[in-house]
Amino acid sequence: MGHPVTIDVAERMGLGASLTHIVALHSHFSANDVKIICRNPLYTTPDQPELVDIFFERLAANNEKSGHVVGYRFHQDVSLRDLSSKLTLEGANKTFHTHYRIKSEYLDAARRIATECGNRFLGVHFRGGDKHLEYRATAWDAMAAAVERCLALGKMERMFVATDEAGFLEFMKARFGVRRISSIDCAFLSTAELPAHFSEGDNLKKGEEALVTMLVLSQSSLCVRTPSYLSGFSKILNPSLPVLTLSSSKASTFPETRMRNVDDVLANVGSVEPRVETT
Repeated sequence: MGHPVTIDVAERMGLGASLTHIVALHSHFSANDVKIICRNPLYTTPDQPELVDIFFERLAANNEKSGHVVGYRFHQDVSLRDLSSKLTLEGANKTFHTHYRIKSEYLDAARRIATECGNRFLGVHFRGGDKHLEYRATAWDAMAAAVERCLALGKMERMFVATDEAGFLEFMKARFGVRRISSIDCAFLSTAELPAHFSEGDNLKKGEEALVTMLVLSQSSLCVRTPSYLSGFSKILNPSLPVLTLSSSKASTFPETRMRNVDDVLANVGSVEPRVETT
């Protein structure tokens, strides 16, 4: 017997945001109540119109046929309360892996990059572009100062740099040297007003870049980041990942509200005041 309702996360949002909403929906409803699909047009094509089936394998009952489709943009479409208000990082991780398996080609691509970085490496995620509209942007020099301190404290030589700003990647290469940095040669970048996920081009490639980035960051020994659903989902993929979030943002969305900085020492990295949040 199929699900009586299918919820379609079809809002035009980044991959990390889409996946976070999918997890929150699964945590709110039982597996027998709903099936979740995601026809986000930013990462799908007319031939492959459903995001989940492109990048993941469905597990157990979530693969059954379903009934009436309900469109989803935000939690008010299906519930009067915030779907993730009681969700923990560990709970989100368990929920995701109960329903989905990441396809091997993306796991393999991330593993190759992580192997290139070595046994211990620093993950760096700088989300620029339109994010200045949401919070006071972190200066490149401040980000680099935090990275320098973390490399020394963690006794790491290599780093994986993920960013939607080509200029920031070049800045980091000039500051730390090309040999110390691994990255994805991204075809999709942000502008001052337009985030990378709104860029036109190969939607499947766009999704692959985002997913592999999440996976590599999740395998780092420590992630220095600015607020973003993308690196936030890396924390869901690996709840034990230590993160240092640099920003004055007071984001109230999950998983930002569940982020914790690694320890009191790293809370004083450089001259930046990291945001310390409680679980």
